[in-house]
Amino acid sequence: MPESITIEHGAGGFVVHVDGVQAGQLLYRERGDVVEAFSTYVQPEARRHGVALRLVQALVDWVREEGRTVEPTCWYVAKVMKADPGMAALLA
Repeated sequence: MPESITIEHGAGGFVVHVDGVQAGQLLYRERGDVVEAFSTYVQPEARRHGVALRLVQALVDWVREEGRTVEPTCWYVAKVMKADPGMAALLA
C-alpha cells in the first residue's frame, strides 16, 4: 500500500507520484469550455490502489472549479464519470 500519493496539475494534464516516484498521468486537451480527457495511464506496480481514480477526481475537481465540462475519450475516465452522478453532471 502506498504511503503517499500526490498529484500535480500542469499544462495538458495531471501527474501522480506514489511515494515520491512518478506513477502515472491523465492527459487532456482544452477546447473552449470543454476538456477532452483522452488518456489515463498508471504504472503496473501502482495499480489497484485507487491511483487512476484519484487522477480522475483531480480532473473533475478542476473542471468543476473552472465551470467547464468533460468529454471523456479515454475509456477509464468515461467509465468512472458515468458511474458517479456528481461526476456525470459534468459530462459534455
